[in-house]
Amino acid sequence: MLSKILSITDLLDSQNIEYRMTIRSLASRTRDIENLQEWDLENELFSPYFIKINGERIVITLVLNTRTLCFNSAQKKFGTSEIVYATSEEVNNIFPGLEKVNPLDVNNSIDIFCAEELERYEWVSFYAGDSRYIIRMKYSDLKKIIQPQKQFLLTTTERYRMRVRYVAPENLRENLQNYPRCFLGVSLQTTNSSTAKIMSQVEWISRRFKHCAIFIADGIHRLTLQIKEKLSEERALNKALRLGRESIEYNSFLLDRYRKLCNFEFVLASEIQKSSNYAKYYQQLNNLYEKNDKFSYSVNCFARNFLCRGESIEDRERQDDCFSMSRQYLLEEMAIFTCLAEQNFPTFIYPGDLGIFKEIADGVHSDIPDALAKLNFISLKPILRK
Repeated sequence: MLSKILSITDLLDSQNIEYRMTIRSLASRTRDIENLQEWDLENELFSPYFIKINGERIVITLVLNTRTLCFNSAQKKFGTSEIVYATSEEVNNIFPGLEKVNPLDVNNSIDIFCAEELERYEWVSFYAGDSRYIIRMKYSDLKKIIQPQKQFLLTTTERYRMRVRYVAPENLRENLQNYPRCFLGVSLQTTNSSTAKIMSQVEWISRRFKHCAIFIADGIHRLTLQIKEKLSEERALNKALRLGRESIEYNSFLLDRYRKLCNFEFVLASEIQKSSNYAKYYQQLNNLYEKNDKFSYSVNCFARNFLCRGESIEDRERQDDCFSMSRQYLLEEMAIFTCLAEQNFPTFIYPGDLGIFKEIADGVHSDIPDALAKLNFISLKPILRK
């Protein structure tokens, strides 16, 4: 593998091309690497995909890892319906022994076609040899080397499609047109907060709503960092705020393709938490937790389930602290959502199962703030497109 990396760097150095190499730890799992938290790298990362045309011609398509090839469009552009992905054996016959083929491996005998969105990027990144090595370079320099076909750019679609798990209340399905405004919940540092999944959620929303607030849970994410990374409250808050800003910075321009259908805006938990209404609702929910057994039971179940998804905590005192922070996370989140509902965002959309919000939408809990009691909830499930 070292010889392969040296051949790539020698090629780039010989042409005085600016680039950066990132080397991942041997201990890193492929899944960890493909769900990178470095937002810029995740957005820029692409891979070559081999497709076979008319059962014989094999070409390479360069597609961002956050998206996938749109076969209907490719069939029209290539003028045939006989387009399939090449098998691993066929790829291995062309590039024996390579776990990850990179575009610099390709010779002139194979045509390269690029996805149209790559033209919008100044910098792109790709795997070099295997998942541990990532090269970052200017897209204009890459094109000079690989000389892709210029007849047409390939059309892609979002890598995931969204399936509705459930809606609450159930009659929302028939009345969705009455609620043109919604907010999408984005939890930081989760698999569902990857760019590929966020954009798939945005695509789903753009076809059903007129206005959407993308809620970035930065202020409350400090509690997750205190639990999972054992950070002090100050360090956890600073990191959470930074992650929130980065999420907005590196995802905002990707919204452009959907803005004609739906008006998207970003809202931060940390900003809402500065308001007097937030403080009022947070106190009201805390009081309800102390006095209402049914509500406190649901909150406690959520807190325990959240902790069970992470590593086990042996120390009893720390267990109690983490449980308290997990419970606090939910109560803070509810207070924030009450503020959003009051601002005419009556429908909450989330790519996961949050049972307590289904209970709220179904009218299970009384004495909660009126705006929260009227909140609709749509649970989505991301499905990888094949």
